Amino acid sequence: MVGLHLSACGPSQAELDVTVTSIAAGIFATQTAQAPTPTETFTPSPTASMTPTPTASFTPTPTLTPTLALSILFFDDFTDTDNGWGEFSNTDGGMGYYIGRYHFTINTTDIYYWAVAPRYFTNVSIEVDAKKVKGPLSNEIGVICRMQDDSNFYLFSISSDGYYGIFKLIDDEWSSLGISEWGFDDQVIKTGIQTNHIKATCNDENLILEVNGHVLMDVYDSDLAAGDVGLYAGTYEAGGLEVWFDNFLVVKP
Repeated sequence: MVGLHLSACGPSQAELDVTVTSIAAGIFATQTAQAPTPTETFTPSPTASMTPTPTASFTPTPTLTPTLALSILFFDDFTDTDNGWGEFSNTDGGMGYYIGRYHFTINTTDIYYWAVAPRYFTNVSIEVDAKKVKGPLSNEIGVICRMQDDSNFYLFSISSDGYYGIFKLIDDEWSSLGISEWGFDDQVIKTGIQTNHIKATCNDENLILEVNGHVLMDVYDSDLAAGDVGLYAGTYEAGGLEVWFDNFLVVKP
């Protein structure tokens, strides 16, 4: 599904029981001689001695700590064009598969596009690599969760000049969550033509935005409980934006 809208704003361990028994045995040897003649001197054979077999030692197998695999719900590197993202194009721009990535082009001002994978989830963490290829720094590049339709979803967004925010669209009305205006951090967010790793978590009412491994926002909202996942890009006062996305991953939070 694609959308277009004018903007308004980680072996179970085996148990091993080993019993090691040590055996030490003493062996005594005697020699019986006939009665000696009066002129003979008898020297008894010495007692034989034996060094006992040393006790065997055992070094137990070290405990193995299992590695928990991620509970992967969906992954797309955009090499398979049949995963349902869809493609769209007109004079204002478009979106679609391009050389193993998903590519957005927005030619005009004040417009945003989204593309949605037909994957319906409740609680998820979504991760993706996103890069502005060219165009204005003032833009929006983001991830969508719990899209119920084109008028109801959560958006986790950043810009190429260091701004960020979590927003919701309810019945076509935008509102920001946690802060009244965009936040700003150009140390965490890589500005310009650089790749940012965006992570959006929708876990019950908890919504978390992470960029490049740093939590930028952690808020709560209960309006939307489930829906599809997607990608998003938009412009403001200048067009000519090109953005690509890659390695789209959805896991259980």
